[in-house]
Amino acid sequence: MSGPTRSMTVDEIVSTLRHGSLSYLVVEGKTEMQLYRHLVAGVQAGALELQVCDGRDALLAIYKRRNEFARVRVIFVADQDLWIHQPSLKASYPDVIWTDGYCIENDILQAYPIAGKFLEADERAKLDAGLDVLIDWFAFEVNEFLNGRDAETRHAVPNVFDKKIEAMCEHFAARRGWVAPPPAVRAALRADPWRLIRGKQLVHLLARQLDKVGRVPRYGPAAIVDICIRSGTTPLGGLANQIRARLKPPSPTQAAA
Repeated sequence: MSGPTRSMTVDEIVSTLRHGSLSYLVVEGKTEMQLYRHLVAGVQAGALELQVCDGRDALLAIYKRRNEFARVRVIFVADQDLWIHQPSLKASYPDVIWTDGYCIENDILQAYPIAGKFLEADERAKLDAGLDVLIDWFAFEVNEFLNGRDAETRHAVPNVFDKKIEAMCEHFAARRGWVAPPPAVRAALRADPWRLIRGKQLVHLLARQLDKVGRVPRYGPAAIVDICIRSGTTPLGGLANQIRARLKPPSPTQAAA
C-alpha cells in the first residue's frame, strides 16, 4: 500500500515550468483539487495544465522566480487568507489572481445560498447562533493578525464549540488566550461573514446542521461543496473570467509595448 503523495518542492515546480510547453495554472493546496479542476473545466478544456504547490508561501516563492520561466504562460491563483483584512500586503504580487473571499471555498459558498435552500427554520436559527460563536473566535484571530501576533485560523470547528451548548468551548478559549475582540473587528466580520471568515470553517459550520445525526438526508462537508459547485450561479466565475483574460493573445499594441 503506497503512502501519501509527496508534494513537489518549489525548485521542482520551477524546473517543470521552465521546461514546459503548455499554459499552466499554479494553485495552492491539494485538498482543493476538486474545486480547481472545476475551475479549469469552466475556463476551457485543454487550455491549462494544473500545477499544485504546497500552500500559498510556496506559490508566492514560485511567483518571485517567474523570470526563470518567462517564455511559458503561467497564471497564479491564490487564496487571500488573512490578507483579505490587510489588502496592502498583496501589492508585491500584482499579477497574482486572488480569490474574492478569504479562500476558494468562500467563493463557492457565495455562489449558491445553500443555507437558505437546504435548512429548515430551526436549523437556520441554530446556524445563525453558531455563526455568532464562530465570529467571536475568528474576530479574535483577525485582531491578533492585525497587531502582528500569530493568528491560529485552522482550529477545527468541533474544538471551538462547547459540546453541550451553542457557545465557545471554555477550555479552547483558555488554551487560546481568547479575549473579546474589538467591536469594530467583530462588526466587520458580522457584516460579511461568508466572505471574511475562513471557508473551511464555514463549510463545517454548515455541516453541523446538514450532517447532524438523525437528519434525512445528510450532507457532509464534501457534499456541501459539491452541491454549491453544481448548483451555484457561475461558481468561481470571477476567477474564471480573470484566467480567460490572461489566456487571450496580446493585442498588437500590447505586444509592441
